Amino acid sequence: MYEDRPALRPGEARAFIKYKNQPKPKPQRFFLGWDIGQSADYSAVAVLKKTDTGAYVVNHLERLPLGMDYPSQVNHVYSLVNRKPLAGADTTVCLDQTGVGRAVYDMARKKGLNPVGLTLHGGDAVSWEEDRMAVRAPKKDVVGCFVVLAQSGSVKIAKGLPYGDILLKELRAYQIKFNPNTANVSFGNGREAEHDDLVLSVAIPLWIAENRYPRPNPVCRLVSHRPW
Repeated sequence: MYEDRPALRPGEARAFIKYKNQPKPKPQRFFLGWDIGQSADYSAVAVLKKTDTGAYVVNHLERLPLGMDYPSQVNHVYSLVNRKPLAGADTTVCLDQTGVGRAVYDMARKKGLNPVGLTLHGGDAVSWEEDRMAVRAPKKDVVGCFVVLAQSGSVKIAKGLPYGDILLKELRAYQIKFNPNTANVSFGNGREAEHDDLVLSVAIPLWIAENRYPRPNPVCRLVSHRPW
């Protein structure tokens, strides 16, 4: 079958390589969490990388300056999403849509960030919009998901991360509270003066990552019950 090819010259060697279609590497997956504070409160931004094992690494964490207006916050998040390592990756922006967050959510959509909005409430029901781009969820579930994943070692905080120690302090301050009169389970911060913006900036994208699309075994769903 090779008669039409010229004969080998002395010292010449030939190799024939058959190339096969190689699968493209999967893009890295990132979840950017954005807790939007009132004018006198901190807003916080966290970036989580989801590993091949399904665990999460918090590799960016910051508090935005007090008094930073919301259009500037939108521009700041936009700049984060459009530079490495988020640029070109599979990145989902997840923001707190509670209160003033609704207006910021609309600004972020106009900017092209395509965010998933989460509205926190004190009840028990979870309700998704049909397009899965907005959801109402109990705060105890959202924070509880972070607590469960942290205790199981499925959330890591990058070494030397600014605000990492404060994040751990905020998380440790959360306590499980049970009201015997209403049989409600809740998470509360031990001291009202403390902020929880860093916790929420991580908890919101974690909960969305784990619950946005149905899974056979959800990671965390807290259910209120009455003691026997």
